[in-house]
Amino acid sequence: MPINYYRIATVVTDIDEVNGFLDDFYIRKFMWTSKNSLKLTSRALKKLYDFLYEAGEISEEDLSLVKGNIIESTKEGIAYEVL
Repeated sequence: MPINYYRIATVVTDIDEVNGFLDDFYIRKFMWTSKNSLKLTSRALKKLYDFLYEAGEISEEDLSLVKGNIIESTKEGIAYEVL
């Protein structure tokens, strides 16, 4: 039987991927990107991860890590969007 190196990526298993979404992909791929829409999206992501923490899907350490990443990525995205 061959070894399968693929796995299903989810918001729980790939917490670090939120950085690349906010400060790179979102800015480049969405036409309506603005400072306000980026802030709204980051706020929604924070609420999602709060829910995942309350549901017991992620640890408190992961929650603080992802929230810090969201804050930094939002700042970087806003700086990139302004350029």
